[in-house]
Amino acid sequence: MRLTRVTPPAEHPVSLQQARMQCRVDDDYEDQLIQLDIDAAVSWLDGQRGVLRRCIVDQVWRADIDRLGGYVALPFPDISSVTAVFTDEEAGSVDFDRTDRGLRIRGGLGRPATVTFTAGFGGPEDVPPAICRAILLLVGHFFEVRTGEGTAGIPREVDELISPFRLLRV
Repeated sequence: MRLTRVTPPAEHPVSLQQARMQCRVDDDYEDQLIQLDIDAAVSWLDGQRGVLRRCIVDQVWRADIDRLGGYVALPFPDISSVTAVFTDEEAGSVDFDRTDRGLRIRGGLGRPATVTFTAGFGGPEDVPPAICRAILLLVGHFFEVRTGEGTAGIPREVDELISPFRLLRV
C-alpha cells in the first residue's frame, strides 16, 4: 500500500495568537519564526510520520493498493469518510463494509484499487486540549532554544500530554 496525503489540514489546531501568548510576545516582529515553530510542532506530531501516528485536524489521504485482499487496514483511527474504487480497466466502486480500523472487502479480490479517506479529530476546535497544549509547549520550547543553546530535546511534559493519544506500532 502506498499512502499519499491528498489534502492537508485547512488550519492548525493552535493559532498564531495563542502561540504568541505562549512565547510571551506582544508584537508581530517574530511572527514568521513563531509560525515556523507551529508548523514544526504540528508536523512532529501529525500524520504518517508524526509521533502520534494519527491525524490531528481532518485531512484527506489516498491509499493505492496493487492487489486488493479481503481486508484493508487503514493506517489511522478517527476516519470520517471512505471511498474505494478499482483502478484497472474494468474500474467501478469497491464493495466493502467498514470496521473500526479498516475495510472488509466483499468482491474484486486481487484487483488494484484506490481507497480515499478523511482522517482526524475534526476541525481545530475538535482537537483534544492536551494535544493543543503539547503543541504550544513545543512552540515555546522551539522559540526559546533557537541556536542549540539551553535544554536540548523535547520537554517531558509534551510526552505526558500526548501519551494517551499516541498509537504504538506492534
